Amino acid sequence: MNCWIWTAVLGTGCAIVACLTATSQAAEPRGYTPRPSGLAKGEYVYVSPVKGPKPYPEGLPWKWSDLEPKSIESADRKQEAWLMGTEGARHPVVLFDPDEIPAIRERLGRRMGPNIMAHLRRSAESGEPSAAGMYATLTGEKGVVKKGIANLISVARTEPAERRLPHGSQLYNLALGYDLLYNYMTPAQRQEVRTALDRSAQKMHLSDTVHTQGNWLPHCWGALGVAAYALQQENRYAESWLLRARFKNLQYMHNTFDPEGGDYEAFCRYFGMGMGKVLIMCAAERRQGRDFLTYRGNIFNRIVEFAAYMLVPYKHQSARPIDWRFMWVPYDDSFPVSTDPVSVWAAIGGLTKDPLAQWLFEATAPDTPQPHVSDPVTAAAFYDPDVPTESPDTSKRMSLARAYWGLKGKQIGLWSSGHVFLRTGFEDKETVVFSAQCGDDGEWHGHADQSGFFLYAYGDRLVMDPAIIGTYNEPLCEWMKGPESHSIVLVSGKGTPETSARRRRKKTWPRHLKRNRGAEVDRFVHTDTLDFVSMELRSTIEVDRRGTKARRAKRYVAFFRLPDRRAYLVMVDDVILDEGAHRYEWLLQPDDKHKIVKEGSGRFAFDGVPTRGAGFEFSGNVDLKIRMIEPRDPAHEIAANPMNDPRYVRYLRLRSKEDRTRGLFLTVLYPVKKEGMTLPSIEEIREGDVIGAKIGEDIVLFNTAGSGDAVASDVEFTGELAALRIVDGSVKDAVVLNGDSLTYKGSSVKFEAAGPRK
Repeated sequence: MNCWIWTAVLGTGCAIVACLTATSQAAEPRGYTPRPSGLAKGEYVYVSPVKGPKPYPEGLPWKWSDLEPKSIESADRKQEAWLMGTEGARHPVVLFDPDEIPAIRERLGRRMGPNIMAHLRRSAESGEPSAAGMYATLTGEKGVVKKGIANLISVARTEPAERRLPHGSQLYNLALGYDLLYNYMTPAQRQEVRTALDRSAQKMHLSDTVHTQGNWLPHCWGALGVAAYALQQENRYAESWLLRARFKNLQYMHNTFDPEGGDYEAFCRYFGMGMGKVLIMCAAERRQGRDFLTYRGNIFNRIVEFAAYMLVPYKHQSARPIDWRFMWVPYDDSFPVSTDPVSVWAAIGGLTKDPLAQWLFEATAPDTPQPHVSDPVTAAAFYDPDVPTESPDTSKRMSLARAYWGLKGKQIGLWSSGHVFLRTGFEDKETVVFSAQCGDDGEWHGHADQSGFFLYAYGDRLVMDPAIIGTYNEPLCEWMKGPESHSIVLVSGKGTPETSARRRRKKTWPRHLKRNRGAEVDRFVHTDTLDFVSMELRSTIEVDRRGTKARRAKRYVAFFRLPDRRAYLVMVDDVILDEGAHRYEWLLQPDDKHKIVKEGSGRFAFDGVPTRGAGFEFSGNVDLKIRMIEPRDPAHEIAANPMNDPRYVRYLRLRSKEDRTRGLFLTVLYPVKKEGMTLPSIEEIREGDVIGAKIGEDIVLFNTAGSGDAVASDVEFTGELAALRIVDGSVKDAVVLNGDSLTYKGSSVKFEAAGPRK
């Protein structure tokens, strides 16, 4: 079995029952059994299944579980009793064996290595403790360690943070700094840091009152695992810390990157720092015979693939002449235009020999004097130039569209999420990318979620929800948490209610989170020339604080690929709140380098404006043509945020001229380069219960009756929606939603059925 967790089988084939094994020093966590005699070290732990709809074959818990390890002892135990050996330990023990230093030095002399070392040197000279220790260890230059040790002592004299995220970062920096600077400190300095590290790790381990899940989990428990290895030979409780950290990190990986439903939103939220801690713990685990990196068939591969879908080519102004690099699809305050997790790909590439991870690292860490490597220590330890690179455009692992399902139902955790990526390519600057994220309203953050989407084409961002946090507690930040900062549908001027951190109280916010206002990716079809995705938004359209949800709220997207990496999309939003008439408004957010223009009845555009600044260049050569088929001639408003902040653009609001019992919007979004591209004819279709559009030869039809037979424009189908990609007068690809028949010009046509997710 290619998994770090091995299933132990007794004589009758029954799984080993989870038990607690108490020792005079510590109680092991629930869910663990001692290693049976005769099993290899890699078969060390078995996690028993919990009750749930679908336990994995490995016996891992399904979704979030409460298999919490018990505390070692009471929190008032005296500090001195915790430490055992004080001197004689061999360091470093976390990142690599000291005998590996010559090989690491040799690797860092090739390809990206010199730039990594230059960045490591700058970090070391600034006094960053782990960087100072790493640089001195690899180069023999000890001049940087004095300042690093002084800063490490300063951290040691600081009480552990009360909030879990900063506590995890503090613990991690203390542990890695101690490990890498150990051989350069005096015995008295080592004792002071060791005592502080022990105190911080114990506080993390003994904390049972705050259940850390989601994106904070690896920050806390990855850090605890690193601390366990740093003090493995010097603290009698290090093994207990390690057991807890190992289980918690498995839980995080299991829930976040599960192929059948994960909290992929956590990829954005502080991902780079948290996953870096997990990977460093993984490296230490591997050195001692426990290969966490093969967990669930190497789940790290899934992280790499997800990250590759998140990248878009971008014109990046660096120290060299402007060239095409990459940026992240911005969904979150930690992913606006940065490459924070770049060192993660160096670690995954080096530790797993994953060529796509190696490509990610080299593509997002430009060869400049200031490479965007968030953690040069990790990159220096793991970067291996002998790992080949694998382009996502040529990789057999990657398709041009992918849906990542989100967590569902009672096992939801704190956030609901689901992502979909529809592309024409990965690396070419002509690439067109549509990406949507389903999730909650961001709560205290301003994440671009709630089914908000991102549209990129030919080198420019065209649509991007501005719901990315500015500064905490400023008015604009509060506006970003609300529905008007997203490209969604409002009902009577309302959508998911914003949640102010000032209004949220400790006694009520857990229940508030459980309400789960997340949207959900529920159908997905990918063909060579046509993709289709359906998103359920009823939970997102929540119009008051009582939790009143829409009776129906759906978003459908048909993405049509054309030659030369061109593409366009048709979007249908269908919202019904109740029996009454309401003002339904359709919002669309341009990128801040485009202005909104009304071009005629039902016709609008986001016109590109050439701009340069902040390290990025926008060509201004790409417009987005917007054709609203339904409603026919919408009333429109070009609105601004309440503060009219110039940093954020005005946005487009469209609605019917009178209130309706149903909010139905059918829109064609067509990116157009100003030079060398002609917009095809776009015709509206209205026949009986069917509305739709004919774009060139392609056809999208929506059956307003919701089911049954529908006939229009030479197409007859049974179902809710039909999309046909037509080439030279013949149907190349077709999708039918909730239907079982399709004919075009009287001839039966093969189609992909977009049925419910199984």
